[in-house]
Amino acid sequence: MRRLLLALGLTLLMIATATSQTSDRVYRLGIIVPSGPKENLTAIGPPPFRMFFQELRRLGYVEGQNLRVERDSAGGRPDFAPELVRWITAQNPDVIFTTSAWVLLQIKAAAPTVPAVGSISDPVGYGVVASLAQLGDTIARISADAAAEVFGKRLQLLREMVPTATKVAFLTSRANWDNIFGKAAREVAGRVGLSLVGPPLDPPAGEAEYRRVFAAMVEQRPDALLVDDTAENLSHRRLIADLAQGHRLPALYPLREYVNAGGTAAYAPDLLDLGRQAAIMVDAILRGEKPGDVRVYQPTRFLLIISRKSARKIGLDIPPALLTAADDIIESAP
Repeated sequence: MRRLLLALGLTLLMIATATSQTSDRVYRLGIIVPSGPKENLTAIGPPPFRMFFQELRRLGYVEGQNLRVERDSAGGRPDFAPELVRWITAQNPDVIFTTSAWVLLQIKAAAPTVPAVGSISDPVGYGVVASLAQLGDTIARISADAAAEVFGKRLQLLREMVPTATKVAFLTSRANWDNIFGKAAREVAGRVGLSLVGPPLDPPAGEAEYRRVFAAMVEQRPDALLVDDTAENLSHRRLIADLAQGHRLPALYPLREYVNAGGTAAYAPDLLDLGRQAAIMVDAILRGEKPGDVRVYQPTRFLLIISRKSARKIGLDIPPALLTAADDIIESAP
């Protein structure tokens, strides 16, 4: 799904402390991510966060000088989000940045006066907002067809990879399968002549649950696999890639990290650009702009990454036209 950067705020008083910058002020930034080590959330972490901190520095915020950063990761466990939110809000941050819809929901429920910037794929489907048409004054406007557009593009690419495909296994959470996001996904698939099959992942989604779901999917004889961009999936990306390879399922993933872990292909947003834009939105709030007035950023640049070696392992010949369209072709697998 297309990842959107949202500035989330629930009252007009939440930025009362975000006055104009002064030379002696220290700004407080909280960062919570759904998975991965918290050591990644630094200026020397993976490229998206390096870009995030690089842009903050360009805008005048330097950690250890006028910027204090509190950071943590949920380690792929949605049930850990409430504890993380309680901890991060106790640090009295001026703004929180997260890449997780369920963290945004916890902030919305537990700390409605704390502004947050979130990079998420489907704010309606995840329940962050009730409607894309009526977001009110607390969420900036975004395109109503953004999520469906990118989901449809991923299905189109998967069909180009496997031209004979009619049935696609969809690896997502129970919550996503049952909510408005899952309904929209099935409708989009139906319009292009594909059926999505489960079952979805039930919490807690550990290795045993992934193996159960894959076994149940394979019984339905799918032609390919489409992986959703949930935090649980990202945390288990190597296991997912291994299971897809073991069952000889051509798969399309939402992020490059899956291809690096041995996956077949990914259609992914430019995370460097998202990191830069997130810093710009954080800066806007720290300068006193209301979260609801901050322009929501919709990425327009997506990258197609293909691993030819991973494809060969499952006997898949990538069509020449798709190879020509790829932004990056990985010839060797990890």
